[in-house]
Amino acid sequence: MKVFILPRVDPFKGAVPRYVAYCVAHGAHSADEQQRKDRARWGDRWMLSFTMWLAGEARRWCKETGFPSAASMSWAEHNAFNEWLAARYPIPRAAPAHKQVHRVANG
Repeated sequence: MKVFILPRVDPFKGAVPRYVAYCVAHGAHSADEQQRKDRARWGDRWMLSFTMWLAGEARRWCKETGFPSAASMSWAEHNAFNEWLAARYPIPRAAPAHKQVHRVANG
C-alpha cells in the first residue's frame, strides 16, 4: 500500500473575508459548500442570504461600538468591522498535513 501525504488545502481560498465569516457562521467547511447550500435554498438569488446576514452583522457591530451607521463607514471603520467579524467567526484550522493521508492499494 502506498501512502501519500496531502498538502494542506485552504477551503476558503479566493473568498473575501466577509464571505468567509458568513460561511463559518453557517457551519460551511468551504465557500463552495456554502454557495451550494444557498443556491439550493435561494436559487439565482443565492447572494441574498449573505447580503442580509452582512447587514445584520453590521448593525450588531454599530450597536456594540457605538458607531451611528454602517452606511457612512470610513476605510478604517471598514477594517475595524472586518477584524470584528474575523474575531467573531474564526476560520477553523485545516487538519495538519500528517492527518490528511490518502492510502492507495498497490496495483
